[in-house]
Amino acid sequence: MKKILISVSLFLCAAVPISAAFGHKKATSIDIEKVSQEQRKVSVVVNDKNGPVIGANVLVKGTTIGNITDLDGEAVIEGVPQNAVLVISFIGYLTQEIPLNNNQKNIEVTLIEDTQTLSEVMVVGYGSVKKSDATGAIDVIKSTDFNKGVVSSPESLFKGHIAGVQVTPTSGQPGANSNVRIRGVNSISASSEPLYVIDGVPIDNSRSTTNVGGDSGLSSLSINPLSMISASDIESMTVLKDASATAIYGSRGANGVIIITTKGGKDGVRSLSYSGSVGFSQVSNKISVLSADEYRQYVPNATGTASTDWQDEIFRTAFVEEHNITFSNGNKNTSYRASLNFSDQNGIVIGTGMDRYSLRFNLTHKMFDDRLIFNLNANNTYYTLDNVLEQQTGGSNGGIINNALKANPTEPVYNEDGSFNEYAESVRNPVAMAKQMYDKSRGDRFIGSADATYFFIPKTLSGKINVGYDVDNINRKAYQPIDSKAAENVEGRAITESNRYSNYLFEGYLTFDKTFNDIHALNVVAGYSWQEFDNYTSTVRAEGFVNDNLGADNVGGARTQQAQNNEELNRLISFYARANYNLMDKYMFTATVRRDGSSRFGVNNRWATFPSGAFAWKIKQEEFLKNVSAISDLKLRLGYGVTGNQDIGNFRYSQTYSIDSKQGTSFGGVAYPAYNITGIANPDLKWEQTAQFNVGLDYGFLNNRIRGSFDVYHKKTSNLLLTIDAIQPAVSSSYLDNVGAMVNKGFEFTIDAAVISTKDFYWDTNFNIAYNKNEVTELYNNKDIVYGVVSGAGAYGNTQILRVGESIGSFYGQKFLGIENGKEVFESDERTVLGDALPDVIIGFNNTFKYKNWDLSLCLRSNLGVDVYNNTRAELEQGSRLPGQNTNIEGAEFYKAGGGGIVYASSRWVENASFLKLDNVTLGYNFTLPKVIKNGRIYITAQNLFTITSYKGYDPEVNNVSSDKDVKAIGIDYCSYPQARTFTLGLNINF
Repeated sequence: MKKILISVSLFLCAAVPISAAFGHKKATSIDIEKVSQEQRKVSVVVNDKNGPVIGANVLVKGTTIGNITDLDGEAVIEGVPQNAVLVISFIGYLTQEIPLNNNQKNIEVTLIEDTQTLSEVMVVGYGSVKKSDATGAIDVIKSTDFNKGVVSSPESLFKGHIAGVQVTPTSGQPGANSNVRIRGVNSISASSEPLYVIDGVPIDNSRSTTNVGGDSGLSSLSINPLSMISASDIESMTVLKDASATAIYGSRGANGVIIITTKGGKDGVRSLSYSGSVGFSQVSNKISVLSADEYRQYVPNATGTASTDWQDEIFRTAFVEEHNITFSNGNKNTSYRASLNFSDQNGIVIGTGMDRYSLRFNLTHKMFDDRLIFNLNANNTYYTLDNVLEQQTGGSNGGIINNALKANPTEPVYNEDGSFNEYAESVRNPVAMAKQMYDKSRGDRFIGSADATYFFIPKTLSGKINVGYDVDNINRKAYQPIDSKAAENVEGRAITESNRYSNYLFEGYLTFDKTFNDIHALNVVAGYSWQEFDNYTSTVRAEGFVNDNLGADNVGGARTQQAQNNEELNRLISFYARANYNLMDKYMFTATVRRDGSSRFGVNNRWATFPSGAFAWKIKQEEFLKNVSAISDLKLRLGYGVTGNQDIGNFRYSQTYSIDSKQGTSFGGVAYPAYNITGIANPDLKWEQTAQFNVGLDYGFLNNRIRGSFDVYHKKTSNLLLTIDAIQPAVSSSYLDNVGAMVNKGFEFTIDAAVISTKDFYWDTNFNIAYNKNEVTELYNNKDIVYGVVSGAGAYGNTQILRVGESIGSFYGQKFLGIENGKEVFESDERTVLGDALPDVIIGFNNTFKYKNWDLSLCLRSNLGVDVYNNTRAELEQGSRLPGQNTNIEGAEFYKAGGGGIVYASSRWVENASFLKLDNVTLGYNFTLPKVIKNGRIYITAQNLFTITSYKGYDPEVNNVSSDKDVKAIGIDYCSYPQARTFTLGLNINF
């Protein structure tokens, strides 16, 4: 409570000047009256190079006096004071300020086209490119367009804004990972996550989890490495989607690339700013189960006398807050920016949450007449993560959410003596699971880069050296008390874990940039890259304690200890080159090649080459379109390339061993444990490769008041890695080999429009839609692979299938017809494809409205044509749950009819998970306070406001992290941590 009061006090102290800002309007109006005593009527005619401009804003600077131009391009303004300055603006043109002479009553202005949108520079791999010159499929989102509100990690910032990019959270727990898919799923057993590059440093976005084993009741949640970056420090994110754009990253470009650029100082700008928000989160939806009264109707002999809503007991209204302080300064030689961030995000499930403290410093220094440029980017984050076991796929007793759904509603949370009520062997008290057990991870992450660029020939030939370092130290302590249900049989359990993830980078490259005879522009980049990853994990598991006094700090005092450690290194060495040629600013050619060598592959295929080529034609620059004023941009893009995927883990090509301390022999009084062969060597193991063809059209109308793009693509991924059966006899039953292929094909369409732009009102909209079709085209001997194991007590079977001609993530089972006489009835005993977990269509619809000082933004998202296997409902509706466990009405009626167990692999549990979400709504007011506040903004934000769906789980956007037969399951929902509905009040002040 004290922490909350301190945070609210800090927020209110920062907000004190707002009342003064609101009250300042009266004094301003008095000043305007004084300077407006001598008034006149002024006629303004606004043209461009093609004639009158309709709807241009004409405003007397510093006042609210103004008008908009009519069909003849004329605006008549009355009450214009002496010595006035007219401000003339219109979408797609540069704003002009025109001083008036004392007697001037007629004025004619010619607007100049604003080419900033087309000349906007986008950060790409090892360089930058003007948007108008880009030959690949690239999208950029700036900080001004990010989603507002509570953001755990950067990928949430662009949800719904970029066509073809799908962001699916694996859990609603703060700090949890998200799955990001760019143009579909590209792999079966390797990762389909994009490569992230932060200020020039490609990072390893994977984190291992503790293998706690059995039914130990501890979380296996992996921390999202991106959650260590404060959203307020990010300037922009660039998404590279096709092979032409990603081939410069070679073996890591198959899944797309996301380049994150953080903010720096600016020349001539000194700024001190504060931004902060406070708010609360609640569960957005609950799963319907029997109330205590309903339970007693189906179980008349129930002995419990309480009335407990167990979901209400584990869910809470969670306090969230974030505060940022930033200082930046700069001149023509040196600029810098320093920021301090604090974030406290409590989870909606008791016992969960994440705290984060971040410090960032970015510096740019220029020397020798800008011939030497030095950049430094450094960020250090300290964070803590509170864990609970939200779900459990292995243990019969399940996690906190599973137990909240099955706990008897007639039983109380506590016994009369205040102890936790553990009334049954098959059910754990979910409140006790959260409150009794200690499970906390503490981390310290540093990510930094330093680069130096020297121009051997000014503005023509330069060399750049870039070094990067990323280290994440994570320490976890977990303890289950002696009297806890999870550890009562072992007299207490403790786990301590230390993880260290290190990433070292060295790169050097040359850039040649020259225009010849004003029509031949050539840009060439060639370089070398060396990167090494070193991951170390050490875990100690201890059981059998005398007391709980020291918890996990007393593993040495336990009866038994089991220790294990693991270290894995992998290295990537690369040579790369790219050439961009622009002819007459009409025809653009790009050629890229990268040769990578990775320690993750067999000695026979350790090196591979990844080429790409692209062509773009600025049709607008041709004579037949040059003078068509309605069309402001029209560019055709063609691209083809091959990229790779090396994210398969380490040592998969090698024969591997495991140590079995319980087996072995003894010689000379010394025990020697047994070594078991766990993997067969495959020296021919090679990269998964994705060949992609892309056709795109960029367009703009009415001086880019309407603008967007349309892309069609075809991706074929070959040499897919699959675990296949080894020919027996062999030292292992299976091994990894390149035996599969799949295709993704689809289209993307984006339109941005300034719908209304007047003196007082502005409406900008963005609509994006993407269609993707995935198809498995090749498997080992074209043999089906059934995977996707179900979870829960008594659960059995697999729910998904890999089959040639079907999509990855296809659900597989019997077609359910109904229930007769307490038994499930199916169309036949044969299993068939029942749907798939990949959406056919993803849609984003974003709108920004501005009225004077007010602004309103809305973000809507939709996934269509997607299914989810509701494993939670399958377990909940078994007829055998009553009388000992809770169920829903359907399960209770099934029990009443004499039903018992269910068939898991059936269409009964495959649900349509299409949805429409109002993801984000923000209402803000902008203000100034002269001599104190340059500009400020106060706002309220609502996140996850509503979801329209027929899905019967907590949320249709789910994906439990599990794999079977080395194939990752997609779209299976089992007691997932729900997504929160969050409301925040925020304040931004720039002093």
